[in-house]
Amino acid sequence: MTKNTTLCFRTALELKETLKQNANRKAMTLSAFIEHILYEYLEHQEECDGTEKERRQHLRRQTRIPVAVKAKDGRTMKSYAGTIENISLGGVGIAVPDTFTNKVRDASQGTEMEIFFSLPGEEEYIRMHCSLARVLMLNGQEIHLGAAFQNVTPNIFDTLQSFLDNKNTS
Repeated sequence: MTKNTTLCFRTALELKETLKQNANRKAMTLSAFIEHILYEYLEHQEECDGTEKERRQHLRRQTRIPVAVKAKDGRTMKSYAGTIENISLGGVGIAVPDTFTNKVRDASQGTEMEIFFSLPGEEEYIRMHCSLARVLMLNGQEIHLGAAFQNVTPNIFDTLQSFLDNKNTS
C-alpha cells in the first residue's frame, strides 16, 4: 500500500514515551510502530451490518501451554490433549489434533467444555468451564478452538491477570 497521506494527532507525553519504548524494542520507527498497531486493530474488527464491531473484548497473549480439554462425546465426557496458543482474561485459543475434529465439527457456538492447564511458573492447575465460540480448521492435522471462559473466580482472574502482565513468562 502506498503511503501518500499524513496523519497527525495530539496525545499525552507518557503515551508517546511508552510508544517510543515499544517501537525501539521492536526495532521500528515510532511512525511504523503506530501504523503497525493501527493495522492490527483493523484486522481484529468484524463487519456487522455495515458497521465496525470489535470481536474481542480482551487482548490475547500468544503462548504454548499444554491443556486437557474435556468435552461431550455423545452421552459421555471424554478428554483430549491440546495446546493453548493464546490466552486472555476472556478466553483461549486451543489447537487440538485432528482426531478431536469429529467430536467438535458439529458442535455449535455455546457448546460447553472444561479445560485443565497450568500457567508457566505456577504449580497449581486451573480448571475452567468454557463455551465454544468458534471452530477453525488450521491444516489437515489440527483444528483451532476459540473458547470463552465462564464464571471466572476472582482468584483465577488475578492469576490470569498476573500471567498476562508478566512479559517474562511464555
